[in-house]
Amino acid sequence: MVLMCMVVLLCFFQSNVMAQSVIVYRSRSVKITKPDGTIISVEKGDPLPRIPSGSIIEVLEGALDITCLDGFVQVVVADSVATVEKGDRIIASLDRDNARFKVVNGQVDVVTGNTTTTIKLMQVAMLRLDKRAGNVEVKSLKGTIETMTIGVIALIPKNAMAQISVASKTREVNVECLSGEIEVVSTNGEKMTLAKGKSVNISGFILGKIQTFGEDEADELDDIPEDEPTEPEVPEGSPHRP
Repeated sequence: MVLMCMVVLLCFFQSNVMAQSVIVYRSRSVKITKPDGTIISVEKGDPLPRIPSGSIIEVLEGALDITCLDGFVQVVVADSVATVEKGDRIIASLDRDNARFKVVNGQVDVVTGNTTTTIKLMQVAMLRLDKRAGNVEVKSLKGTIETMTIGVIALIPKNAMAQISVASKTREVNVECLSGEIEVVSTNGEKMTLAKGKSVNISGFILGKIQTFGEDEADELDDIPEDEPTEPEVPEGSPHRP
């Protein structure tokens, strides 16, 4: 009976240890928010804590090399959020307002605004969100990077760059090629190639919530009906009282 209890405790301890993520390297400071809400700021040179599954790790400056042993963590760089799952390893860095991700092992999805970027093994991508205009810029530094924006796919080869945005009212996705040449695939599978300076508008999925930015956000606020003003009270005995 004692032996059985020891085995159970050992298994529990091992599973608890495995449900961690390990920071292999970080050049500067990161902020870790654990699932229970506890926040830890780790500066350069500080000892690295264990990071439980479900934590959010924000790169405040510099670079971060992290591997997930079990469960998952989310890595936030600028306005991009990468979900790192069991077996994944990424190097994430912040360069001004640009987020850069390199996948060392596995495959990682990164959400920036309304766009999800899939970065595969040994691929490198740079992402930036212009909140004022609502544009997401995606540049491939290595490999062909795939993005999806409410069903519209963009394939971005090495050194090419795309700018993607969504019109919240029409749910049209605008894809523009900023450099190189990219391929765009509509929700019904139609493919088209865009050269530098060319753009296309394609209808995205009609279902699902989308984020709004800049003018679209202001337009949505304008659409909210104002409360009707209450009628002013007329004193009793007034000639205007019915």
